[in-house]
Amino acid sequence: MRNIRYIILSDLHLAAANNVLTRLTADKKETLPHKASDVLRKFVACLHHVISRSRNDAPISLVLNGDILELALAGTNEAAMGFECFIKLLFNASTAGKKLAREIFYLPGNHDHHLWNTAKETQYVEKYLRAIPARRPLEAEYYATNMFDNKKLATVPAYFLDALIQRWPALSDISFKTVYPNLAVLNADKSRAVVLNHGHYIESIYFLMTRL
Repeated sequence: MRNIRYIILSDLHLAAANNVLTRLTADKKETLPHKASDVLRKFVACLHHVISRSRNDAPISLVLNGDILELALAGTNEAAMGFECFIKLLFNASTAGKKLAREIFYLPGNHDHHLWNTAKETQYVEKYLRAIPARRPLEAEYYATNMFDNKKLATVPAYFLDALIQRWPALSDISFKTVYPNLAVLNADKSRAVVLNHGHYIESIYFLMTRL
């Protein structure tokens, strides 16, 4: 297999009750988001297989391209536990897990857009408000990050996800960088780019709402 630079995942909707990646109770009436389902385990095993076949020695970047946590149809605690299960499986002690970069890109979608709101608001408070003199006019908060994966990308720390995952000693060096709404990945000579975006934002219904 050729060198792999990025693994890009979207729409896992972790902890959603109607999701095959979510473990249910025996009577199928409740979710068990703190326990990995058999399908989730096999999905991660498939990812490990793909990663292990890459000939690239450099760390492989993981890009989570929206709706990874189901924050619209599940509780925050449920989505958080489902995400924990996924990350713990993905970054286990296997050789494949060790090939992944410990800094992860997160592009919020429509079902986990709350992660962008909390990230940019926390950034605004911690990195800006606490440092600016009281009499100086306030600048606007971030509404978007830069697009290209380079030194000017200006990601925003995903404070919620960092705090969630770094509670686990084996995962304490993992961090999540929020990028919104686009991430552009360049080839080696910067002649081509692939732009990543959570696709629902360019669906016809979104354009309809804009027109209305």
